[in-house]
Amino acid sequence: MPFRTAHSIAGSFVSLAEKKQCSLAELSIGELMQVTPLIGADFFDTFQFEMSVEQYSSSGGTAKSSVEKQIAHFNAKHGDIISK
Repeated sequence: MPFRTAHSIAGSFVSLAEKKQCSLAELSIGELMQVTPLIGADFFDTFQFEMSVEQYSSSGGTAKSSVEKQIAHFNAKHGDIISK
């Protein structure tokens, strides 16, 4: 999905939450699907810290495995300065 489209959909979710005076996490899947049928139950995973962080596993990402690789690379280059 193009970023512009995703941004517009996200804005519609925020607008709906504001109208209902609730957080995004408090919107029901039915309410979200009224905005776009592309939404799924996995949308709520974005509100779980671990799921949010672990999705970025590429080089330089925030996933634990990525951070461990970055630490190992740094320590190999500069000595064992950073511990896990």
